[in-house]
Amino acid sequence: MQFAEDAVVMLKCETTAMDLEGVIRVDVMQGNDGSLIVNEFESLEACIWSSEGCVRNEAITMSYQATFWKNQLLKFIPMNG
Repeated sequence: MQFAEDAVVMLKCETTAMDLEGVIRVDVMQGNDGSLIVNEFESLEACIWSSEGCVRNEAITMSYQATFWKNQLLKFIPMNG
């Protein structure tokens, strides 16, 4: 977990124009020598699993993403008024 957390910290340092909190996942692989490798950073397009069991609730994820991206875009769109 620490490797993935460190990778996210590095990504955030390189991506200062956008708040990435809560919308990325780290895909980590292990090399043949045992080292950990970041394969990719993924957006939060996956479903959310309910604590009540294996119940998919993609509506929660989609709502969160819609709000997140709207807020990100509003940072770059000048508001008149």
